[in-house]
Amino acid sequence: MKVKIILLLIFVAFIFNFACRDINTVEPKVDPEDRGQGIFINMSSERPIGIDTLFINEGDTLELVASSVLPGRPDFTWNSGNENVLKIMVSPDSQAIAFAIAMGLEGTATNFVLEDSTNVAKKTIPVKVMKHWADPLYFFYMGELNGHHYYMSLYKMLWTQSRDVCEKAGGHLVTINSADESNFLIDNRHPFIENNWIGLTFLFGNRRLNSWITGESLTYQNFTGSKPTEPGIFAENYFFMRGDGKWAKWHEINYHYILEME
Repeated sequence: MKVKIILLLIFVAFIFNFACRDINTVEPKVDPEDRGQGIFINMSSERPIGIDTLFINEGDTLELVASSVLPGRPDFTWNSGNENVLKIMVSPDSQAIAFAIAMGLEGTATNFVLEDSTNVAKKTIPVKVMKHWADPLYFFYMGELNGHHYYMSLYKMLWTQSRDVCEKAGGHLVTINSADESNFLIDNRHPFIENNWIGLTFLFGNRRLNSWITGESLTYQNFTGSKPTEPGIFAENYFFMRGDGKWAKWHEINYHYILEME
Protein backbone atom coordinates (compact mmCIF):
# COMPACT_ATOMS: atom_id res chain seq x y z
CA MET A 1 0.00 0.00 0.00
CA LYS A 2 2.79 2.38 0.93
CA VAL A 3 4.59 1.59 -2.30
CA LYS A 4 1.46 2.47 -4.33
CA ILE A 5 1.12 5.81 -2.53
CA ILE A 6 4.77 6.66 -3.12
CA LEU A 7 4.49 5.75 -6.81
CA LEU A 8 1.33 7.90 -7.10
CA LEU A 9 3.08 10.91 -5.54
CA ILE A 10 6.05 10.48 -7.88
CA PHE A 11 3.68 10.33 -10.87
CA VAL A 12 1.80 13.47 -9.78
CA ALA A 13 5.08 15.34 -9.25
CA PHE A 14 6.27 14.28 -12.70
CA ILE A 15 3.07 15.46 -14.39
CA PHE A 16 3.17 18.81 -12.53
CA ASN A 17 6.81 19.39 -13.44
CA PHE A 18 6.15 18.52 -17.10
CA ALA A 19 3.14 20.86 -17.28
CA CYS A 20 4.96 23.81 -15.77
CA ARG A 21 8.43 23.53 -17.27
CA ASP A 22 7.61 25.65 -20.34
CA ILE A 23 5.71 28.38 -18.47
CA ASN A 24 7.62 31.67 -18.40
CA THR A 25 6.98 34.28 -15.74
CA VAL A 26 5.63 37.46 -17.32
CA GLU A 27 5.95 40.74 -15.50
CA PRO A 28 2.69 42.71 -15.59
CA LYS A 29 2.89 45.85 -17.74
CA VAL A 30 2.03 49.04 -15.92
CA ASP A 31 1.28 52.26 -17.80
CA PRO A 32 3.61 55.08 -16.66
CA GLU A 33 0.53 57.35 -16.45
CA ASP A 34 -1.00 54.88 -13.97
CA ARG A 35 2.17 54.94 -11.90
CA GLY A 36 1.97 58.72 -12.12
CA GLN A 37 -0.96 58.61 -9.72
CA GLY A 38 1.68 58.14 -7.03
CA ILE A 39 3.17 61.56 -7.84
CA PHE A 40 1.65 64.69 -6.34
CA ILE A 41 2.27 68.34 -7.24
CA ASN A 42 1.76 71.16 -4.73
CA MET A 43 0.22 68.85 -2.17
CA SER A 44 -1.11 70.59 0.96
CA SER A 45 -3.43 69.96 3.88
CA GLU A 46 -6.22 71.71 1.95
CA ARG A 47 -5.37 69.82 -1.27
CA PRO A 48 -4.00 66.43 -0.11
CA ILE A 49 -3.62 64.93 -3.61
CA GLY A 50 -2.18 68.09 -5.12
CA ILE A 51 -3.35 69.92 -8.24
CA ASP A 52 -4.89 68.24 -11.29
CA THR A 53 -4.87 71.44 -13.40
CA LEU A 54 -2.53 74.42 -13.25
CA PHE A 55 -4.26 77.79 -13.50
CA ILE A 56 -1.78 80.64 -13.88
CA ASN A 57 -2.29 84.33 -14.54
CA GLU A 58 -0.63 86.12 -17.46
CA GLY A 59 2.99 86.94 -16.69
CA ASP A 60 2.98 85.15 -13.34
CA THR A 61 5.54 82.68 -11.99
CA LEU A 62 4.38 79.85 -9.73
CA GLU A 63 6.41 77.38 -7.72
CA LEU A 64 5.73 73.69 -8.35
CA VAL A 65 6.76 71.13 -5.73
CA ALA A 66 6.60 67.41 -6.51
CA SER A 67 6.32 64.61 -3.98
CA SER A 68 6.01 60.86 -4.47
CA VAL A 69 4.83 57.72 -2.67
CA LEU A 70 6.45 55.39 -5.22
CA PRO A 71 9.07 52.97 -3.85
CA GLY A 72 12.20 54.13 -5.66
CA ARG A 73 14.01 57.40 -5.07
CA PRO A 74 12.52 59.65 -7.79
CA ASP A 75 14.57 61.05 -10.65
CA PHE A 76 12.35 63.85 -11.95
CA THR A 77 12.34 65.52 -15.36
CA TRP A 78 9.99 68.46 -16.12
CA ASN A 79 8.83 69.33 -19.64
CA SER A 80 6.40 71.91 -21.03
CA GLY A 81 4.08 70.95 -23.85
CA ASN A 82 4.47 74.41 -25.39
CA GLU A 83 7.08 76.88 -24.18
CA ASN A 84 5.25 79.71 -25.93
CA VAL A 85 2.48 79.19 -23.36
CA LEU A 86 4.37 77.93 -20.30
CA LYS A 87 8.06 77.76 -19.54
CA ILE A 88 9.39 75.41 -16.88
CA MET A 89 12.58 76.26 -14.96
CA VAL A 90 13.91 73.55 -12.66
CA SER A 91 15.34 74.69 -9.35
CA PRO A 92 19.12 74.26 -9.03
CA ASP A 93 18.54 73.04 -5.49
CA SER A 94 16.19 70.13 -6.18
CA GLN A 95 14.70 68.17 -9.09
CA ALA A 96 11.45 68.12 -7.12
CA ILE A 97 11.04 71.90 -7.41
CA ALA A 98 10.35 73.85 -10.59
CA PHE A 99 8.99 77.26 -11.52
CA ALA A 100 6.16 77.65 -14.03
CA ILE A 101 6.31 80.91 -16.00
CA ALA A 102 3.25 82.00 -17.97
CA MET A 103 4.39 83.06 -21.44
CA GLY A 104 1.01 82.98 -23.19
CA LEU A 105 -1.96 85.29 -23.05
CA GLU A 106 -5.29 84.73 -21.35
CA GLY A 107 -7.13 81.77 -22.88
CA THR A 108 -4.06 79.90 -24.11
CA ALA A 109 -3.54 76.36 -22.87
CA THR A 110 -1.02 73.54 -22.88
CA ASN A 111 0.23 70.96 -20.39
CA PHE A 112 3.40 70.03 -18.61
CA VAL A 113 4.75 66.55 -17.96
CA LEU A 114 6.65 65.38 -14.90
CA GLU A 115 8.48 62.09 -15.46
CA ASP A 116 10.18 59.88 -12.89
CA SER A 117 12.68 57.61 -14.66
CA THR A 118 13.42 55.60 -11.52
CA ASN A 119 9.83 54.42 -11.11
CA VAL A 120 8.88 54.63 -14.81
CA ALA A 121 6.09 57.08 -13.92
CA LYS A 122 4.64 60.08 -15.69
CA LYS A 123 2.27 62.82 -14.55
CA THR A 124 0.57 65.10 -17.09
CA ILE A 125 -1.01 68.33 -15.83
CA PRO A 126 -3.20 70.54 -18.07
CA VAL A 127 -2.32 74.25 -17.96
CA LYS A 128 -4.67 77.20 -18.52
CA VAL A 129 -3.46 80.80 -18.67
CA MET A 130 -5.91 83.12 -16.96
CA LYS A 131 -6.29 86.75 -16.01
CA HIS A 132 -7.45 88.01 -12.60
CA TRP A 133 -7.72 84.45 -11.26
CA ALA A 134 -7.45 83.41 -7.62
CA ASP A 135 -7.76 79.87 -6.31
CA PRO A 136 -11.41 79.26 -5.27
CA LEU A 137 -10.15 76.88 -2.61
CA TYR A 138 -8.80 79.93 -0.76
CA PHE A 139 -10.81 82.89 -2.08
CA PHE A 140 -14.41 84.02 -2.49
CA TYR A 141 -14.88 86.06 -5.68
CA MET A 142 -16.59 89.37 -4.89
CA GLY A 143 -16.84 90.68 -8.44
CA GLU A 144 -15.43 93.36 -10.74
CA LEU A 145 -15.60 97.13 -10.53
CA ASN A 146 -13.98 99.48 -13.06
CA GLY A 147 -11.65 96.75 -14.31
CA HIS A 148 -10.55 95.73 -10.82
CA HIS A 149 -11.33 92.25 -9.47
CA TYR A 150 -11.83 91.55 -5.77
CA TYR A 151 -11.48 88.35 -3.76
CA MET A 152 -12.18 87.81 -0.07
CA SER A 153 -10.00 85.22 1.62
CA LEU A 154 -11.63 82.13 3.11
CA TYR A 155 -8.75 81.68 5.57
CA LYS A 156 -7.37 84.03 8.20
CA MET A 157 -3.79 85.31 8.23
CA LEU A 158 -1.61 87.95 9.81
CA TRP A 159 -1.52 91.27 7.97
CA THR A 160 2.05 90.72 6.72
CA GLN A 161 1.19 87.21 5.52
CA SER A 162 -1.90 88.54 3.77
CA ARG A 163 0.16 91.18 1.99
CA ASP A 164 2.66 88.56 0.81
CA VAL A 165 -0.03 86.16 -0.44
CA CYS A 166 -1.73 88.95 -2.39
CA GLU A 167 1.52 89.97 -4.05
CA LYS A 168 2.34 86.36 -4.89
CA ALA A 169 -1.10 86.04 -6.50
CA GLY A 170 -0.32 89.02 -8.74
CA GLY A 171 -2.35 91.60 -6.84
CA HIS A 172 -2.26 93.49 -3.55
CA LEU A 173 -4.23 94.02 -0.37
CA VAL A 174 -7.26 96.08 -1.30
CA THR A 175 -6.93 99.87 -1.55
CA ILE A 176 -10.18 101.81 -1.25
CA ASN A 177 -10.27 105.07 -3.16
CA SER A 178 -13.92 106.07 -3.28
CA ALA A 179 -17.28 105.66 -1.59
CA ASP A 180 -18.44 103.65 -4.61
CA GLU A 181 -15.61 101.18 -4.15
CA SER A 182 -16.31 100.94 -0.42
CA ASN A 183 -20.01 100.29 -1.01
CA PHE A 184 -19.16 97.64 -3.62
CA LEU A 185 -17.02 95.78 -1.09
CA ILE A 186 -19.75 96.00 1.57
CA ASP A 187 -22.47 94.79 -0.80
CA ASN A 188 -20.43 91.89 -2.19
CA ARG A 189 -18.63 90.56 0.84
CA HIS A 190 -18.95 86.99 2.00
CA PRO A 191 -22.09 86.82 4.20
CA PHE A 192 -20.27 85.12 7.09
CA ILE A 193 -17.06 87.18 7.11
CA GLU A 194 -16.89 90.50 8.92
CA ASN A 195 -13.38 91.86 9.41
CA ASN A 196 -10.81 92.00 6.58
CA TRP A 197 -7.29 93.37 6.41
CA ILE A 198 -6.82 96.22 3.91
CA GLY A 199 -3.67 97.71 2.37
CA LEU A 200 -3.09 100.41 4.95
CA THR A 201 -0.46 100.50 7.71
CA PHE A 202 1.57 102.93 9.81
CA LEU A 203 4.73 101.05 8.84
CA PHE A 204 7.11 101.36 5.88
CA GLY A 205 7.52 105.12 6.11
CA ASN A 206 3.81 105.81 6.29
CA ARG A 207 3.65 107.18 9.83
CA ARG A 208 1.17 109.89 8.78
CA LEU A 209 -1.05 107.52 6.78
CA ASN A 210 -0.60 109.50 3.59
CA SER A 211 -0.67 106.52 1.24
CA TRP A 212 -1.70 102.91 0.68
CA ILE A 213 0.87 100.11 0.39
CA THR A 214 0.68 100.49 -3.40
CA GLY A 215 1.87 104.10 -3.17
CA GLU A 216 -1.57 105.52 -4.04
CA SER A 217 -2.45 108.65 -2.08
CA LEU A 218 -4.97 108.26 0.72
CA THR A 219 -7.61 110.58 -0.71
CA TYR A 220 -10.79 108.76 0.40
CA GLN A 221 -11.12 108.01 4.14
CA ASN A 222 -13.63 105.94 6.11
CA PHE A 223 -12.15 105.56 9.59
CA THR A 224 -14.33 104.70 12.59
CA GLY A 225 -13.52 108.16 13.97
CA SER A 226 -11.04 110.83 13.05
CA LYS A 227 -7.91 109.85 11.15
CA PRO A 228 -5.54 108.05 13.58
CA THR A 229 -2.22 109.77 14.23
CA GLU A 230 -0.26 106.95 15.90
CA PRO A 231 -0.52 103.18 16.48
CA GLY A 232 -0.80 103.39 20.28
CA ILE A 233 0.86 101.41 23.04
CA PHE A 234 -0.44 98.07 21.68
CA ALA A 235 1.34 98.50 18.32
CA GLU A 236 -1.91 98.78 16.35
CA ASN A 237 -0.03 99.27 13.11
CA TYR A 238 -2.47 97.68 10.66
CA PHE A 239 -5.94 98.51 9.39
CA PHE A 240 -8.93 96.32 8.69
CA MET A 241 -12.35 96.98 7.24
CA ARG A 242 -15.37 96.04 9.32
CA GLY A 243 -18.56 94.58 7.91
CA ASP A 244 -20.09 98.07 7.80
CA GLY A 245 -17.17 99.36 5.72
CA LYS A 246 -15.50 101.39 8.47
CA TRP A 247 -11.72 101.15 8.92
CA ALA A 248 -10.12 100.45 12.29
CA LYS A 249 -6.54 99.91 13.42
CA TRP A 250 -5.39 96.79 15.25
CA HIS A 251 -2.29 94.86 16.15
CA GLU A 252 -1.25 91.90 14.03
CA ILE A 253 -3.63 89.00 14.53
CA ASN A 254 -5.28 86.57 12.13
CA TYR A 255 -8.05 88.17 10.06
CA HIS A 256 -9.53 87.52 6.65
CA TYR A 257 -8.33 89.89 3.92
CA ILE A 258 -9.30 91.24 0.49
CA LEU A 259 -7.17 90.66 -2.59
CA GLU A 260 -7.43 93.23 -5.39
CA MET A 261 -6.27 92.55 -8.97
CA GLU A 262 -6.23 95.03 -11.81
